[in-house]
Amino acid sequence: NQVAVSQKLLTDQPDIKLGGHYRMTIAGQSAEVVVAGVIREFGPGVVYAPSALIDGLTGGQGRSNLMLASLASGSYYDVSKAAAEMEQSLLTTSWQIRQATPTHMLEAIVRAHLDGLAKLLLGIAGFSLFVGALGLAASISVSVVGRFREIGVLKAVGARAPAIAALFIWEAVFIGVIGWAMAVAAAPWLSRAATAGLGELIIQFPFDDRAEAWGAPAARPVAVVIAVLPSLLPIRTALRANAHRSLR
Repeated sequence: NQVAVSQKLLTDQPDIKLGGHYRMTIAGQSAEVVVAGVIREFGPGVVYAPSALIDGLTGGQGRSNLMLASLASGSYYDVSKAAAEMEQSLLTTSWQIRQATPTHMLEAIVRAHLDGLAKLLLGIAGFSLFVGALGLAASISVSVVGRFREIGVLKAVGARAPAIAALFIWEAVFIGVIGWAMAVAAAPWLSRAATAGLGELIIQFPFDDRAEAWGAPAARPVAVVIAVLPSLLPIRTALRANAHRSLR
């Protein structure tokens, strides 16, 4: 006597827990059931139970009011065709269908909600990245200006321009790597919180958080490039400085 409940029912009835034992009553008849699963879907609270259990509680009166069909092929064409054929074939029976909802329709609804939010989050992330790059460029520019005398001394003792540029580039690389490490450490916590919040907002149940394995390694060179590019202009300015003028 295992049943599955929708996440909306769990939200409306906090006393119901996954794995809990309860008594389900239909038409004055009751039976002990176990909540064995949670269905994440749109709509009101729903209990999915085996037809044998429903028939046993209702005396075989056929009070089941929902049919879930799983197809071997889940393509848009196959699902739409199967739904149309089901509706057509049941017109000659005593069954009255209120609606047939393909799962890809529900998926499209979820994606329509998520796409706008995802674009908004990407826009915020891109703006933050731009502001961070500007801040890094300003920080390195101040660092270069504050070390003009140091640059003049290096030039006076024969240091070449590539060696001086390498000092500032490696400093930018170090900053980029440190920023990447901090982001990798904080991203999972922020991602889980955002994913759970979006799920609660859209379907009243947290979405699963799935992180791509290639995300963190791919972000490291990107962080280094973003750190180095803004530093090129102040480095170029430093290399053009005259050793005599820098030491004055």
